[in-house]
Amino acid sequence: MFNAISSFMRSLLGAQQSAAVPFQEQADAQADAWLDHLALVEHQAERAKARAAWAAMSDDERGAVLDGCDRLDAEGRLEDHQFFEQWLALRMQGYVGD
Repeated sequence: MFNAISSFMRSLLGAQQSAAVPFQEQADAQADAWLDHLALVEHQAERAKARAAWAAMSDDERGAVLDGCDRLDAEGRLEDHQFFEQWLALRMQGYVGD
């Protein structure tokens, strides 16, 4: 009789614990979504700042930045440059494909 009661109690507790697991997973998913949203907002702010800085430059300054980006690209180190987006857009103008 004691085994029946203890197994019944374990099944009730197991059901309560399993109900808590999806809640925790949902909370984790919401936290992940919030962190992803913050990262996206930060990335968009960085892009807007780079576009504003690019627009404020003179043609000579832009040419110097493009030359520097070309040099970094030749060395294989152009991955995270502030003006990568602008450099790529200018270099891809007229590119049809291989």
